[in-house]
Amino acid sequence: MDNRRQFLQRSLQFSLWSVLASTSTGTLLGNRAQAQLLGRVPDSLPPGQSVYELQGEVTVDGQRADMDTEITPDSLVVTGSNSTIIFVVERDAYILRENSELQLEREGLLATGLRLVKGKVLSVFGHRADDAELQMMTSTASIGIRGTGLYAESDEDRSYICTCYGLTDLSALARPEQRERVAARYHESRYVLREPDNGRLIIEAPFINHTDEELALIESLVGRQPPFNLMRQDYQGPRRRY
Repeated sequence: MDNRRQFLQRSLQFSLWSVLASTSTGTLLGNRAQAQLLGRVPDSLPPGQSVYELQGEVTVDGQRADMDTEITPDSLVVTGSNSTIIFVVERDAYILRENSELQLEREGLLATGLRLVKGKVLSVFGHRADDAELQMMTSTASIGIRGTGLYAESDEDRSYICTCYGLTDLSALARPEQRERVAARYHESRYVLREPDNGRLIIEAPFINHTDEELALIESLVGRQPPFNLMRQDYQGPRRRY
């Protein structure tokens, strides 16, 4: 937990940047001013760079990862204990937490699917051509994704799925007829179970283990912003949660 907090304190200088970079009219300060105030300002990664930050033991396609590692739309990314990686693949960006295994799958240049074999991932996805659906698989769930912010945890007996914003189609692997379409403006969370709870495999869940600041950070790495405004005076959302 302490390692994760230290990691986020380095990567999520963005929270202070968000405050200083906004004026009353919502206009952003110039990049030079932001850089002078804060040092490193999150921005779109340059072409050819996949990794924004990593900590601990991370492998990509079986090889130890570093800041120069290329991650492709069919890579296997694995993290060890006390390890995290923030990375970009084309229009999509991810934070993969400790003890996780994420297999990307593709057709052509873009990832068209992914399997969270185990662990935890926060992801944001760009829109596909013709609004094509991207598929994520976890231990217990199938998730159809359309240009969405999504947080997922994959455990042996259940999966946690938060549609942070956008549209997802959830179905339970044990009984595919049990499904739910989730259209979220702001954090709609579900558990998808292996064994039914009163006959149900998809049940409501609390908000856990991810933040709006993390979403804003990874959206910035692909040149986008989340569809909520952290700077609203009436904002009551979960700015930080560890």
